[in-house]
Amino acid sequence: MYKYTVVMMFVLIFLFLLNRSKAAWIPLILIVYSNINGLLDWEDFALKGMIKFMDYGLVITIFLFFYWKFLCEPRYVDYQRHKYSSYLYNSVVVFFYYYCFLFIYSVLIQGGIEWPIKMGRQFFYGLVFFVAYYVMRVNPVAVFNDIICILKWSTIFFGVCYFGYNLLGWEIYPKGVHEEFLLDVEDVKRNFSGFPVFCFYFIIYLTDRVLSSTTVKFIDVASLFILIGCVLLSLTRGSLILMFAVMLLVLVYRSPMIRSFKRMLFIFALFTIVSPFLVDVFSGHLTALFGRFDEFKVAGYDQSSGYMVRAIEFNNIINNVLDFNPILGFGFTNLNALGLGYQSNVIHGGSPDNGFSNLIGVTGFLGTFLFMCVLVFWLNVNINLQLMKMERFSKVHFIFIIYLVLSFINAASMSYVYLFVVFLVYDLLAYSYYKQMKKSSQSYSKK
Repeated sequence: MYKYTVVMMFVLIFLFLLNRSKAAWIPLILIVYSNINGLLDWEDFALKGMIKFMDYGLVITIFLFFYWKFLCEPRYVDYQRHKYSSYLYNSVVVFFYYYCFLFIYSVLIQGGIEWPIKMGRQFFYGLVFFVAYYVMRVNPVAVFNDIICILKWSTIFFGVCYFGYNLLGWEIYPKGVHEEFLLDVEDVKRNFSGFPVFCFYFIIYLTDRVLSSTTVKFIDVASLFILIGCVLLSLTRGSLILMFAVMLLVLVYRSPMIRSFKRMLFIFALFTIVSPFLVDVFSGHLTALFGRFDEFKVAGYDQSSGYMVRAIEFNNIINNVLDFNPILGFGFTNLNALGLGYQSNVIHGGSPDNGFSNLIGVTGFLGTFLFMCVLVFWLNVNINLQLMKMERFSKVHFIFIIYLVLSFINAASMSYVYLFVVFLVYDLLAYSYYKQMKKSSQSYSKK
């Protein structure tokens, strides 16, 4: 009954939102990709063991792509011609063509289609790029504002759910506990499935809003504290360090003004005032987190268990790929764990603990190179968009790109492009949009 309630509420909310704006298709797909942020299991509403719940997001993506591409009358926008000469747009297209080729390669070496589908599904979730492009192309800035608004409030909602699970004992996540710490104070559980998917993006976004807006809104500060609390409750040392690093980077990169420093001091003072209450509420989690940091004091970072596991796994994957196929990797197969003599911590050729080893193991050095090309071209477009000084999201996305690369050391989640491709589409279209606008205004002024 619980899972039906979750789905019905989700469907009703998005039917209402879709009635107001086509922009709601994007957060709808992304939230389906997240198993409605952990409230459902992969197997909920599964179809014959092949289509998991997350895969319905891909089904919606493919349906919308073909419907808009072949059944709707095309709407050409004047500024679109810039994207055809864009290295970024072309690199993304080549990237997905490579994934299609890799899928065929995987079917041939696997000897069947079942495992390539199972192993490759998350890599193809990034096809939402083409749906996002279609939805945003007419007015990218206005539509992206709508998308961000929906994603922000849904992320805050999932953050509140995560608080309820960790602090109030709400049994709302079907996935079991990842790890449990038995402490004198209390028993502390660790569950990653309910962690807000876009938590770090909105930490960067909200930090920027708090520091740069003309007025400080209480809801922005409260939302920021909720997301910071989610990172703390995850008990992940790397994520906590990364969070403080990107927040500091936002402060430095925003061309700091006296107003920004005053606001930072205000937030720090507010945090100091409520810290006794926070220590009391988070006592068990803080004890567990400080206990995990104690390992750094004793052994040093490069000798900690997390670092050693990742280092050993990375070396294994590099050696496996060099021996098997350095160009294409293991593809979307489970051959790595099926008697070929290769050591592996997971069933496929990649890794959940490192983005680089995940890409190299599954897509080979060629796939990793194409992925990095997409990031480099995105960074170039982003910087050019910032130089125009005509919108407010590009600076946030610049910090997010830095976070994306740094997060590879801590986990493999960002090696799946669907988690950042919507922000990439905005930069691509907004740059073309403002470039055309600037060119038109210059032509008009000459007349």
